[in-house]
Amino acid sequence: MKTHPDISLNEHIQNLLEHLQNYFPELRENMFLYYDQEDLFQESAGWSIYRNRLMNKDGFEVFFNKLCSEGREWINLSGDSWYGNQFMISVEYSRRLNFPMIAILLGGPVLDIDHKPLNQTRLRVVE
Repeated sequence: MKTHPDISLNEHIQNLLEHLQNYFPELRENMFLYYDQEDLFQESAGWSIYRNRLMNKDGFEVFFNKLCSEGREWINLSGDSWYGNQFMISVEYSRRLNFPMIAILLGGPVLDIDHKPLNQTRLRVVE
C-alpha cells in the first residue's frame, strides 16, 4: 500500500521526530510510545488508557501495516507529550477504507492554554 508522501514508515517517523524536536530537542525516536486513539476511555478525571494498550515501535509497525492494508483514507501521527521518560504518540485514522493511497499526517505536541507544549501528558495510564 502506498502512502502520501510515498516514503517508508521509518521516514514518516523520522519526519515526526524532526517536527517534535522543534519543541523538545532532547527527544529521540526510541523514546516514542504509541497508542491507538480508539483505546482511550473517559473517566471523571479525564481521558485514560490501559498501559497494556501502549505500543513500542515493533507493535506500532504491525498496527500501522494493518491500517495501511485496510486502505484507510488517512492516518494521523501526533505527538502528545511526556509519560515519564517516554513520549506518547497518538495514532488516529479514518474510518473510510479501500483507498489506494493513504495520506500520512503529522502533528503535535499538545499545547496548553498559552500555546506552550505540555511537559507531561494529560492522559492517565491505568495499570
